[in-house]
Amino acid sequence: EAQRLLDELAAEGKPLNFTMSLYPATKGVGEAIQTQLSTLNNLTVNVRTIDVAQVGQIMAQKDYDTLVSTVAFGDPEPRLWFSFHSKSAGNTSGIKDAELDAALEAGRTSTDVAERTKAYETVQNRLVELNPVVFYTRAAPGVIANSNVGGIQQYGMGSVLPETLWVQR
Repeated sequence: EAQRLLDELAAEGKPLNFTMSLYPATKGVGEAIQTQLSTLNNLTVNVRTIDVAQVGQIMAQKDYDTLVSTVAFGDPEPRLWFSFHSKSAGNTSGIKDAELDAALEAGRTSTDVAERTKAYETVQNRLVELNPVVFYTRAAPGVIANSNVGGIQQYGMGSVLPETLWVQR
């Protein structure tokens, strides 16, 4: 199916050409994707290595075709709203969908666990249906600490709650 669609684009004079903007640490992933996609005709995949210091400017100017990013979180709020709400500056995919926005708002504002669960199920279903991003790995946020540090609790986007930390002397 992919080859048929690429052939259609090429017949219309629009062969697909895109650049993946990647950090040095993820360049290998990009090259693997590039190699896998090289089996298709009428498709050119380029890899551009970017410095972490450039990311803010690149994102603000939307100077990318594809960009590796992270949607890591313990609780869906605030990360999912930040990443996928049409009014969020962090919505790098540019997705704009009223149903997705409404579900993100419902999940963000409800204090009822069942309502939040239902809202985030809708978010998940919309993301699957609309496919604004490609999730290629699942990361588990972690914390490294000395053995005498305890009370480590993560929240939000993986930050540590400082008020719960303790140090054994």
